[in-house]
Amino acid sequence: MNNYNSKQIILSLKDKLKQLEEKLKDLSSLTQIEENKNVKSIKYRIASSFTKPEVFCDINYNDTTFCGKVRRLKTFFNGNLDSIETGKVVRDNSDRMYIMNKKIDIVIPDNNQNMFQDIYHNLVDDEFVRRFFINNPLYSYSANDNIDVYSDRIIMEFIERTSQSSYIVYAVYNVMDNTITFSAPKSFNITNETIENAFNIPIPKDNLNEYQQNFLNLSNTKDKKIIIPEFGVSHGKIIFKMEESTKGFYLTKK
Repeated sequence: MNNYNSKQIILSLKDKLKQLEEKLKDLSSLTQIEENKNVKSIKYRIASSFTKPEVFCDINYNDTTFCGKVRRLKTFFNGNLDSIETGKVVRDNSDRMYIMNKKIDIVIPDNNQNMFQDIYHNLVDDEFVRRFFINNPLYSYSANDNIDVYSDRIIMEFIERTSQSSYIVYAVYNVMDNTITFSAPKSFNITNETIENAFNIPIPKDNLNEYQQNFLNLSNTKDKKIIIPEFGVSHGKIIFKMEESTKGFYLTKK
């Protein structure tokens, strides 16, 4: 096989990424945060690192508060930000884990330490995390077509051209709710062909290390069909639920 494609990446990784997200969610349940009207929730993530895996805790601010409004402004002007405030999971001299964060008091209680550490080490020592997810989180075919793999989502970015102009289209697969969101400028028509193009972004074999290639080759789902419904034309954004059947995976418009 000379090339893989974005569809094969999604279908091969979705179950493994969901396992990682469920463990990260367990870390959140073992963590306490000070009562603060600005804070809506916290979320753990694995850092995209080329050395060793690291785990961070991001703070999700309430959109109606001042901090939330600042976050929306920063997102608007600077692009997609996961969080204004984030803290790294570290270990102190007493072998206790804590969140290195200056503004919000995030605590891992003593009675949760053992379970937290077990899950943490299960994540950072996972072979997939060390050799597939961490070592090469970005799959790039050209300057115009990119795929970014995170534990909670896979982002595809590609160029669609018309007779008048070129448009950047984003397709985001959400791991936990099994949805795919396609977004583009409102002046661009998102069609069935656009969605087919998103799933056919080529990824050269040479861009992947041996472990990554083996992981994909052993996947039982990578070559299943993704069946796209006829929906006409959509402007701006369209969301599909991806549901599995004996014939493959159906996209159902939400």
